Amino acid sequence: MRVLLGLLSLLWATSVLANEVDCLLDVQGTRYLDGVCNGEFHQGGSFTLGFGGGSPYFISVKRNPNGTATANWNGTPGRSSADYPLGTLTRSGPCWVGEQARACAWKIGEERWFVDQSSRSPPELPAATQQPNEKPTSTQIGAWTVSKNLRDDASGATIAAAVLTNLEGYRVALFRGIKDRPIQIGLSLPRGSFEQTVKAGRVAAYKLDDKDVEFLDTTGIRGSVTRTLTTGQAVTSVIFSGEGPIPATGMLREILTARRMVVRFYTDHNSYLETAFDLADVDRAVQAALF
Repeated sequence: MRVLLGLLSLLWATSVLANEVDCLLDVQGTRYLDGVCNGEFHQGGSFTLGFGGGSPYFISVKRNPNGTATANWNGTPGRSSADYPLGTLTRSGPCWVGEQARACAWKIGEERWFVDQSSRSPPELPAATQQPNEKPTSTQIGAWTVSKNLRDDASGATIAAAVLTNLEGYRVALFRGIKDRPIQIGLSLPRGSFEQTVKAGRVAAYKLDDKDVEFLDTTGIRGSVTRTLTTGQAVTSVIFSGEGPIPATGMLREILTARRMVVRFYTDHNSYLETAFDLADVDRAVQAALF
């Protein structure tokens, strides 16, 4: 069935963010976009790459309620409608990937990276660099990266962290400052994401196994969930303020004994993004990093 981009724009959203982006489009093994193109990003995560701005090809990707996306493209140079289906895509970091196509977008000037690229830069939550004159202390425990003696580039504080990145590029981190002892959880969107969390109020939530949902709210209305902050790309919240060993109860203990975490980010498009993490080895990683 013929899909007209103008009709899709009306159905998808009333809010559209248009940017020049660094884009890539591969269809059935052939590259059709590779470089700067026009990107339009719609409410709920749907987007187009290459429409307008002189690109001969464009792809239209519509987010589905289950987290996948349905893609169509114009198929021939200069054609103004997305007539040709490309099937279902799933998110993989900065890309959406399916059996027929891969569509990726990075911010202009950002180094290209891929989830399956083993040499990509380490996770960036919080943004940190190795302290000068310190021996490297980053190790792997399962899928977790455990780091000590890192400098938070934003505050200058020294931190330690256990960080997990899933296949979609989302990250969860458990970290604490060397001097500022409270342990925080950090949840971040994929690097270079064009989405943003809401600026205040309920910014994110997570659910551990079959336990109740924990909402992260900047107003701190839920007991121990206080001092929640968001940068738009990452949400942090204090989950343990003690100085001693890992507590027997509480939010930190629940995370360390969970098998799976589902995370929801409330975005500035009056919608949300959802992802999940396999928490295997979280207890060992946190013990090594923070205690």
